[in-house]
Amino acid sequence: MLTFVIGGLWHGPTWNYVLWGALNGIGLMIHRIWGKTGLRMHWLLAWSLTFMYWNFTVIMWRATSIKDAVKVLRGVVGLDGVVMPAVMAELTFLEHLGVKFGPWLANLGGLNYYYIFLIIASAVAIFGAKNSIELSDRLKPNMRWALFTALLFGISIIHLTQVSQFIYANF
Repeated sequence: MLTFVIGGLWHGPTWNYVLWGALNGIGLMIHRIWGKTGLRMHWLLAWSLTFMYWNFTVIMWRATSIKDAVKVLRGVVGLDGVVMPAVMAELTFLEHLGVKFGPWLANLGGLNYYYIFLIIASAVAIFGAKNSIELSDRLKPNMRWALFTALLFGISIIHLTQVSQFIYANF
């Protein structure tokens, strides 16, 4: 736990980074305690919980302050209102819970269908593709892989000339 809190402080001298580190430490402690119980969880549930927890901690990472993080979290869990697609308006019982119906993708701008496609494509890639361990077991290096690697290396060298600020330059 202490390592993660120090790691959060190392990333930035603000309370949201310290909280980010502490949350990651808590997550690891829960994982270790759960592992010692011997209880097994379905892989999809375990993956979903881990993904949601990671997203929760990233809010702390990206927020400029804890106040901003709380504002984002309120929106994520629907405390500032929930908008469902207009085609679901016949579910009138949800209106009593504060749910509104309307253009639920309006805040995404003109790219709303692009984002939906990106989410679906990402889900297919995540659940359908092999992970790096599975791929490395089958990897048989050949000339095609060498050329592909050389191409990626060349592109990387070309992009080294682009100016970008080191992330910890102002720490």
